[in-house]
Amino acid sequence: MRERIIKTAVSLALVFSLCAGLSAGALAKIPEYGKRRSSSSSPPPSATVPPSAPPSSSASASDEYDPEKERAYQEAEALLAEGRANLAGLAFNKLGRYRDAQARSADAWRRAAVQNVIAADQEHSIGVRENGTVYTQGKEESCDAPRKKRYLQSWSGVIAAAAGREFSVGLREDGTVIARGIDYHGECSLDEWHDIISIAAGKEHTVGLCANGRAVAKGNNGFGQCNLDSWDDIVAIAAGELHTVGLRADGTVVAKGYNSDGECNVSGWTDIVAIAAGAYHTVGVRADGTVVATGYNNYNQCDTAGWKDIVAVAAGEGHTLGLKSNGTVVSIGYKSAVVGRHADVSDWGHIVQIACGANSSFGLRDDGQAVAAGLNDYGICDVEYWKDIRLPGT
Repeated sequence: MRERIIKTAVSLALVFSLCAGLSAGALAKIPEYGKRRSSSSSPPPSATVPPSAPPSSSASASDEYDPEKERAYQEAEALLAEGRANLAGLAFNKLGRYRDAQARSADAWRRAAVQNVIAADQEHSIGVRENGTVYTQGKEESCDAPRKKRYLQSWSGVIAAAAGREFSVGLREDGTVIARGIDYHGECSLDEWHDIISIAAGKEHTVGLCANGRAVAKGNNGFGQCNLDSWDDIVAIAAGELHTVGLRADGTVVAKGYNSDGECNVSGWTDIVAIAAGAYHTVGVRADGTVVATGYNNYNQCDTAGWKDIVAVAAGEGHTLGLKSNGTVVSIGYKSAVVGRHADVSDWGHIVQIACGANSSFGLRDDGQAVAAGLNDYGICDVEYWKDIRLPGT
């Protein structure tokens, strides 16, 4: 009995230390994708999240040995070792209090924390470079230099970015956040934020995911999209024009904000491992690689029921992208948002991350080259010179 009590105390202490003490700098050093591929090398292995679902196991009220739970525990460890962090996080979470499953879940979800190294909105795009500086393309109000080869001046140490309507946000390796651009509602006034591990931006609001599983938001709160104080156990965030979405460690989803088109109707979603928010629709990836969507569907951007083997999603104003486990991309919705001058998104390969502008599409190849398609307003798709983009998780 004494030994069981000691083991339980150690497990609980580990959970607390992971949730409260893990720094964003440490998170940034956790590898997710492996080594950069040269442009002439062979195709990459499957992307980080496979379509197969982890074993499901009901929560236990004790840490006593159970053969079925132990098998699920070891399979979750194998998923984590293979780099399938979000699937491992969900699998560990389902084991409840068995062994240190909740601590392992917290660790896995933090490894899976989405760090967007490419981002876009209606009028500008952003790319985070290997050296921590940032490329930008688009409207002058959001960028610091002439249209050709723009950089956000004075930004350094950046590991992730988000794009709002005429403002840009950067996450630094130390967990602080910087922003520039239109600040009518305080969406760029983020100096007090710290211990942030992921960021997102809507039309006029900015969202941050804290290392302790809480979410913070600043900016336009006209529809309650910044009222996130009640959220906890959050492992991923996304922001639409006027709504905010959060993914919990147990695979359920929460949403706040404008909901006239049903974009916040996500309470019934389960086994979700990744999320995205378009202007007025919300998308989720299930653990089995299928996709659910809700919200405004004027261009059929929510008709994703037939998709399989999806590992990540991105959403724009009238279109949705899905990244498959083999590094290719599928799309649905507004056709002009996925057609490129050189190649449509259906021709892309070796992709490790995707992003959407309002009417444009972006991808990052595993050799660090960015690609783009769609409407090229203000030159936001002119990213041919983005050849040294930081690979996520490195």
